[in-house]
Amino acid sequence: MSTFNAWQGLVLLLLALRAERIAALAYARVVYFAVGLFWLWSLFTGYQAILFAPFILTIYRMSKLPLSQQVLYVVAPIFLLVLYSFSNPLSLVRVVGTAEKDVGLTFGERAATFGRLWWISGSGLLSIIGTWGILRSRRLDLIGAFLLLSSFIFLSNSPYYAILLTPLLLGGMLFIRSLKQRLCSGMLLSIGVPVMLIVAAVSSPPLVPNVARDVGQLLLQAGYTDGRALVVGPFGHEWQYYMPVYPVRYTEMLEDTSAEMVVCRGECPNFLMKGMVRLKDAGLPVFVQQ
Repeated sequence: MSTFNAWQGLVLLLLALRAERIAALAYARVVYFAVGLFWLWSLFTGYQAILFAPFILTIYRMSKLPLSQQVLYVVAPIFLLVLYSFSNPLSLVRVVGTAEKDVGLTFGERAATFGRLWWISGSGLLSIIGTWGILRSRRLDLIGAFLLLSSFIFLSNSPYYAILLTPLLLGGMLFIRSLKQRLCSGMLLSIGVPVMLIVAAVSSPPLVPNVARDVGQLLLQAGYTDGRALVVGPFGHEWQYYMPVYPVRYTEMLEDTSAEMVVCRGECPNFLMKGMVRLKDAGLPVFVQQ
């Protein structure tokens, strides 16, 4: 979702740059309501959208709305996201796992990785020009968002996080005098979207064999489109996405061991496969009821 979050960050940046004009509109309240919905959508697209919060703060701080409404528009979507997170433990596990995956990296390794992603985010030249423009802008929201994103990538980096910096670098270009007169928001958006798509393609993780997809296609070809499959061993969300049947992780505490299918990512207990036959041409042992 980082590509969507980056596009949403670019939109929020452009709105923040025009916050004073928005406040002067006769229909400003309608715009603020729409921005609030957009902020809510951004947060539920990916947790990383919270790093663009400085732009939302600028938009509503510059408004003529009562302080209570400003706080409501900014905080309510965050509160709803927190409620959703606690009602969906898998999302919290994902956040914790992301935070812990780089614990063993040294400061130098983190700095080197951040530098590489910063360079990729603007294809080199834009990285330098955009960062210089951000620093020259003296805008607390733009500088704050850049520091938040940089800290996030420094502490927990993945190749696809590079695209999150791209909209900020594009915004920084507007504060370079020689470029400011030649760029407008429409041009920035038309330039920014293709650049972000290129960065997304460059920084995307490499394609690797997907066992879940292969097993799912095998079951689909064999005509299994309903029921459930016991999966021996851990599995991720891709199994829920690619499997044409409902995957359930087998544990010793599982009383009902009857299933139409069994997928063995580890050593399968013999009693699970009684009365079953093994499908051929699968990357993993897959057993189905006769």
